[in-house]
Amino acid sequence: MVAECRHTRAARFSGFYRFQNGWKAGVQYDRTSLLQVGRVADRTGGADRTRTAWEVPVSYTFGKNTVLAHYTRAGNISNTPGRTGAKLVSLGYDYSLSRRTNVGVFYSQLKNDAQGVYNPFNAGTSMTGSTVVAGESVTTMALGIKHVF
Repeated sequence: MVAECRHTRAARFSGFYRFQNGWKAGVQYDRTSLLQVGRVADRTGGADRTRTAWEVPVSYTFGKNTVLAHYTRAGNISNTPGRTGAKLVSLGYDYSLSRRTNVGVFYSQLKNDAQGVYNPFNAGTSMTGSTVVAGESVTTMALGIKHVF
C-alpha cells in the first residue's frame, strides 16, 4: 500500500499601506489544507491537515536606505499531535546603489515549536543537509545583491 495526499487547497490574503513619511506596513494571512493525507491506494483512511500562518512586515525608507522587519507565526497543523507551529523574526537593511540595483544584509531566527520542522531553505526532506529536527531553532544571516534587468 502507498499513502498519498489527494488535494491541496490554499488561500492567501495580503495587503500593505505605504505612509507618506517613509513607513510601510502590511499583513499577510495564509490557510493551507492537505486533504485526505495518508489515504491508501484502496481509497481508505486519511485525514485532512490544515495550517494557518500570518505575517506582519514593516519597513522604513529614508534616502537610499531601507530598514526591514518581519514577524511570522505558523500555527499548529490540525490532526497532528503536539505543537507543530513556528515563529520567524527577520531583520534587514537594504541600500540602493541605483534605481535597479540594491545590496543588503539580513538576519533571521526561526524557532520551531516542540514538534515543528519548519526550515528557512525548503520544505520536507533535503539532500543538502539542511533538514531540521523537530523543535530545532535555525539562525541565518545573508548578504545579497539584487539587480533588475
